[in-house]
Amino acid sequence: MAEGLQKGKQLLIISDTAMWRTPQGISVFEPALREVEYLSSIFERITWIGFNYGLTPLKNTKHSSISNIDYILLPKAFGGSSIISKLRIIKFLPKQLIIILSQIRIHKFIHTRGPSVPALIAILVSYLLHHKKFWHKYAGNWVQKDSAWAYALQRYLLKHVNHKITVNGNWGEKNENIISFENPTFSITEVAVAKAVGIEKNFNSRISILFVGNLETTKGVHLVVQSIKNFSSDAIEKLVIVGDGTLRTVLKQEATKSLIPIVFTGHLNRMQLNELYSMCHIFVFPSFSEGFPKVLAEACAFGCVPVTSNVSSIDQYINDSNGVLLKENTVDEITNNINKLLGNRNLLKRLSLEALKVAPKFTFERYVLRVEQDIFQL
Repeated sequence: MAEGLQKGKQLLIISDTAMWRTPQGISVFEPALREVEYLSSIFERITWIGFNYGLTPLKNTKHSSISNIDYILLPKAFGGSSIISKLRIIKFLPKQLIIILSQIRIHKFIHTRGPSVPALIAILVSYLLHHKKFWHKYAGNWVQKDSAWAYALQRYLLKHVNHKITVNGNWGEKNENIISFENPTFSITEVAVAKAVGIEKNFNSRISILFVGNLETTKGVHLVVQSIKNFSSDAIEKLVIVGDGTLRTVLKQEATKSLIPIVFTGHLNRMQLNELYSMCHIFVFPSFSEGFPKVLAEACAFGCVPVTSNVSSIDQYINDSNGVLLKENTVDEITNNINKLLGNRNLLKRLSLEALKVAPKFTFERYVLRVEQDIFQL
């Protein structure tokens, strides 16, 4: 079996991606699944290691119809915010280690998706296996100075391996194996459909505002809710918040104080999310920590004007010609910039049309081509 795998183009993916074991098969976090489905077009078979999230999948998951993807579900192992709480994952490590090592042994092409515990295990192993073709993806902020110690450790280790590493943004790295890489979100066809919607988008009536992301403090969603309370319903029709998290209850209580309707949708699938991108005009995303958020590229694809924090590589794609970069993540800064946009509808339309030009960099087809040519040289 090992000999057969070594001869073929078999890809091993090592991640903490959320997976659910259902009667219909394995359901996977949809954005990640679509990415891997496109990768399956250039590999004979993919074995994908992820985390077992139980039996009841969320709305933003999907069953794959691709037959050449196999799944291995590891016990979900997450710690808390403190070092002591993170030590709880130790009991899961032996099983993870055995499974990961056994799969690395029989695969030539190996892709890790981090920061994550499974990726960390594989990164350490890759130091010893120079004959294997590893591709390490770091999805976090590559230049963050105050990142969590676990993230900082993985970044340090990656800077000292000889295998291919992809990061969000171009940071002038001297190591040729560290490559700036866009994470895909739409096909070329989907971008064309979205662009057609964006071109026709009308900014002359009341504006709808959108936030998509985890309902956590680090995403700045609380700032969006607080800001919207400063507006009247004359100019803004509603604020739509997509996602879930620990702040949901608190945010819904805050929403009752707003004159503008605030709609909480929970998690949505691809089609439902696209409908909201089509309907909304401004995408507010004051996150404190990112690599490059896929939702930002998605919003731009539909002509939603981004009002976003300036973290990591975001300013390499968003500027004053196609959106708004917040100088600081505060309620006043968000409010003032939305006010400026509401007061100049011609500017809103112009920014929207320019935002459409961001999306083609984030297509699956471009992604697969770069994996073939720049990563694995297949």
